[in-house]
Amino acid sequence: PLVILACSITINSKSICLGNTLSDIGKPSAESLVNIIAAASNFAFNCILIPLFGLIGAAVATGASYFVYMLVQRRLIQKNLGFTL
Repeated sequence: PLVILACSITINSKSICLGNTLSDIGKPSAESLVNIIAAASNFAFNCILIPLFGLIGAAVATGASYFVYMLVQRRLIQKNLGFTL
């Protein structure tokens, strides 16, 4: 499970570095939306994957929610700053 989490964090490291960008450009509500969507996706993925795969399912669910976080965050940053990351 730790290897799965480490891989997902490494893959999504750019979004982790850009974590507060939306708040920094005066869009804290957009940053909150990103966090709410990521938390909701984590909950949903966990509800689906933990009963099926246990601890491995929890690790995959967390990795998948990091990916959702990255996608939503990148889209909102691109929309608000007007350039591609």
